[in-house]
Amino acid sequence: MPFEIRMNMFLIKCSDINNSLCDECEDIMQLILDKVATLVFTDWATEITANVKSINDQTQHKSTNSCELVKHEKLLDEVKQTKQKSLMDTYNELIEWLMMLNKNPKYKTPEDLFKSVQYAFKHVNMINGIIDKSENKLKQERIDIENALMDQTKRFLTKIDEQKAAINQFKDRGQAKPQ
Repeated sequence: MPFEIRMNMFLIKCSDINNSLCDECEDIMQLILDKVATLVFTDWATEITANVKSINDQTQHKSTNSCELVKHEKLLDEVKQTKQKSLMDTYNELIEWLMMLNKNPKYKTPEDLFKSVQYAFKHVNMINGIIDKSENKLKQERIDIENALMDQTKRFLTKIDEQKAAINQFKDRGQAKPQ
């Protein structure tokens, strides 16, 4: 508003109104900056750290049979296709808002809040290593489970051959050899 408004018979001084409006704007700006800081330092940073830790924990389990192996492979595919991108998008958005906070002269970021962003950075950088390690682990588990199934198949076929031989012996001699 202008400093004064002249009307026919009145002179309205607007400095008090302007000062009140400026104070309200300052309060609203500070409130917005505080909410953004909470979103960046508390919500997103801890969410990223927790999600990467959860992914790491889920991919550490050893597959003992083919059903578990398939379940773990699907989980790894989901991490590679959706969760990794989602984490990176969240992290990139976090960085953009953090840069906005740092450029704003009205907001002073306490140093202790940066630790959560540093942990998020560390964990985001770990995700590729977790995926590679899990892929290698699952490949080895697949080989081990396939070899175990092949051994089971060979033992089963051997037993079938033994039973066939016993049946043929019974047909030829009329009496099965006791086992």
